[in-house]
This record gives sequence, C-alpha cells and structure tokens, in this order.
Amino acid sequence: MSTTLLPYLRPSSWPHLHQVPHHPLLAVEGVDVPYVTYVATTQQRVITTELMRSQKLGLDELAEEAMLSLSQRALDLTPRPIVETGGALLISVTDEFAAEAVACPQLMHAAHDALGSERLAAAIPARGVLLIADGRDESSAAILSGWAREIYSEAGDLALTPHLIMLRLGVPEGVLKAQDSATLH
Repeated sequence: MSTTLLPYLRPSSWPHLHQVPHHPLLAVEGVDVPYVTYVATTQQRVITTELMRSQKLGLDELAEEAMLSLSQRALDLTPRPIVETGGALLISVTDEFAAEAVACPQLMHAAHDALGSERLAAAIPARGVLLIADGRDESSAAILSGWAREIYSEAGDLALTPHLIMLRLGVPEGVLKAQDSATLH
C-alpha cells in the first residue's frame, strides 16, 4: 500500500507545531492564521521533522507532493446560490481535507473558474469545512464572514480560523479579519 502525503492545516496554537515541518498559510502580521503541516494518510500519522530528514525530503518537495495529492481529491466545487444575497454564488465543501484546498493553487484556480472571479473570499473556520464566495461581492463576503465566525465558535478542537482568506488567481494574498470585515490585512 502506498503512502499518500497531504497538507493538513493546524491552528497556530497546536502544541506540536515545533516538531513538524510547517509554514503559515500566509504571512500576515498581527493575524492568527493556520499553519500548513503534512500527514501520511495510509499511516494516519503526522510527518515530523525527524522523519522528513530521515527520508531526505526537503520542505519544497514535501509541499509539492502533498499539493499534487490534494489536487487529485474529488472535491465538489460546484457553486450554489446564497439565498440571503438574492442569488450570489457560494462554493461549499465538506471533506476531511476541504479546508486544506485553500492552500492548493490547482483547486483554487478551479474555484476561480467556477465563480467567474479572479478574487475569492474563502472561509476555513474548522477542519473539514471550506466556503468560497466571489471576493469582489461585499454582501457575500459579509455573509461568509458571519458564518465563519459562527462555525469557528462552535468547532472546539476542530477550529482553524474565524477570518476570511482572500485569494487572487489561486494564491492566498490577505486576510479579512472576522471582527472587521471591511479591512484587508
């Protein structure tokens, strides 16, 4: 049985972060964002720095393999109307690795195409949850932000971030803070 490497988001408060290869989803000063770590799915174990060294893997190689594996997952990125906005579209994904899709340029390019926008607002409030709307539509972003805060507050140990991740052309470029949905960081 072969091992599949996948990215795995962790909150910055995860106590074992120092023991694993990791990097922030995006670097934003003063905003708590999840960190990208890596897991081997067949063994259900975290890739540690020690294991990475013993396998002679670099962080770039690890990330590339993990993103390739994630891009091949069958995630439904079909947009659906948001009733509260009178029909603006929303992509809603629930999957064990749904939140990680925000770190995968190939999947985010597919989301851009599905929504017809080069700018996206993505919510990853908890493990297994990804919500994406057109980042140019302020009313959709406001609704998404409210949902993200609510899901995050109820997620317990599965919570990732209440903030919206803003993407341009498949790449995270900023954060819309939950308490101040008008300010991009």
